[in-house]
Amino acid sequence: FPTRFPPYPCIVLNAQIDLYLTYTDSTGTEIDTVIHVLPTSPVDEDQSSCGTVVFIQNQAISSQILHINLDHVRWNVRFAFTTDSRLNAVDEFALYQVNVTANYPATKALFTNAPDSVYHYFQPVDLKNVPAVADSIYAHLNKSLSCTAAQKFIINSDPKKGPLAS
Repeated sequence: FPTRFPPYPCIVLNAQIDLYLTYTDSTGTEIDTVIHVLPTSPVDEDQSSCGTVVFIQNQAISSQILHINLDHVRWNVRFAFTTDSRLNAVDEFALYQVNVTANYPATKALFTNAPDSVYHYFQPVDLKNVPAVADSIYAHLNKSLSCTAAQKFIINSDPKKGPLAS
């Protein structure tokens, strides 16, 4: 997923991404679905940033945001990376949050009894309990992470905090 390169380090992601999402259909049944993020999915350069501040629990976290528009109308996935040690990054970029916007109403023909609302799959981040993905997906500065084995990470497993996703 290419993006503009600024004069300072910026994360570049080359990955096969499958999103496992759960939605409640029009009959009230929970449905699991898989969304494949195609390599041709474009980076939204207006929503992406190689240097922005994200506030987590009132703490400023220097972050790099990669926002990818999916091949479904108004669907996207947002990855947040940081070099901040509060998120277990030490001289490395660590992925600490994945969020997905799923516009089921705009893509009803693709999903069985699709819901009438847009779902926002949000990965909660707690600085005292860093998401497992931050300890698994990282690359040292000026280096790269290469992993050919499939890995699965939870985006949200608490239905009180939103729809389930990994």
